[in-house]
Amino acid sequence: MFKAIASFSLILMSYQAQAEVYGQDFIIPRGGEMTVSQVLEGMKDKRQMKDIVVGGEISTVCQMKGCWVTLRSADQPAKISACTEAAVSAEAQKEMRVIFKGHTFSVPKDLTGDVLVRGTIKRKKLSKYQVKHFLKDMKCSEEQIKAVKKPVYKYLMQATGLKTPGEKVTSETEKVSMI
Repeated sequence: MFKAIASFSLILMSYQAQAEVYGQDFIIPRGGEMTVSQVLEGMKDKRQMKDIVVGGEISTVCQMKGCWVTLRSADQPAKISACTEAAVSAEAQKEMRVIFKGHTFSVPKDLTGDVLVRGTIKRKKLSKYQVKHFLKDMKCSEEQIKAVKKPVYKYLMQATGLKTPGEKVTSETEKVSMI
């Protein structure tokens, strides 16, 4: 009996939880994923970057349907107000909005933590109406929504897939509760 429990514990110690995948699954390219900061810096002299994988921390999720997220790099010192970030130009952008291609998938509205996304990023002109729409999705104040008076250029990623990293089971409590 003790051998069976010990063997089962060893199996649990090496257990790798599966990543949650939304949209199409993907493999991280050989060079690894890029950070949000690297992408935003790299976009300054490009019109688009195709089929890239970006790793970042979820900063905001659409609270209407879970149909977009904003990502920030781990090197970003503090979370920026989503309502403030939505109205800044591409050159001042610190976070990256990720929309899901063709609205073919969405994520839970309470999704947090680090994620990987794969897709194409472009510099896009957002009309003042689109900016206001994003502000409404984030439940920003009427004052902030009314303050938008002109279009804004932003770097937007159109993602074909998003995944959360798997986690190893390491704590004794988790192992015991699973036995």
